[in-house]
Amino acid sequence: MKDTTWVGRRVASGVLLAVLASALIAGGGSWVIASKPVWILFGFEVVVAAASIVGLLWLRSARPDAPGLGLACLGGAIAACTFLSWLTVRNVPIAVPRGSAMVLGWLGFRLAAGVVLAGVGALAVLGRDERSRGYLFRAVGCGAGLAVAAGIAVSGGVRRTVLDLPGWASFAIATFVFILCCVLLSAAVHCAVRAFECGMRRGGADVA
Repeated sequence: MKDTTWVGRRVASGVLLAVLASALIAGGGSWVIASKPVWILFGFEVVVAAASIVGLLWLRSARPDAPGLGLACLGGAIAACTFLSWLTVRNVPIAVPRGSAMVLGWLGFRLAAGVVLAGVGALAVLGRDERSRGYLFRAVGCGAGLAVAAGIAVSGGVRRTVLDLPGWASFAIATFVFILCCVLLSAAVHCAVRAFECGMRRGGADVA
């Protein structure tokens, strides 16, 4: 993969191999964990296994198109299929010891795998241009500021203090905080988009 490091390719391949192994185990387990086969779980595990195999074959090519978008799609598909499976499995009486803990571990592993794959894909794009890192840091800073402002705004003590003020003062503070959150959100999204735009190739195959 031309736009990802050797380490990134190995990490993505290792994650996909682990996901494939877990899909085979979970697919087989869907026949024995309950009194009757859990067909929804089996079907989604087939999809996850297929996505893992396709991803492994795709990573073996010399120069896969759009590695950032491809890995993000793989990670999203794995996470989405696992979450949808979990919505069904959580209501099924599991006839194995520590079944609930196993299901939560399976869910956590798959979601983490999806995040790792998407992260490797993001690094594949962001590593192409030094300007991307600057925009990414700004996006993180604005996002952190937004989280702090929102956290303070929803704090019970702060809300009570503001509501105890005269009406015009409460309105002014609420309006200021709202505008501040909108500005920080817009800046964070803009900088994140610009970070990826800087990494996009112009006139090449690897557009993302």
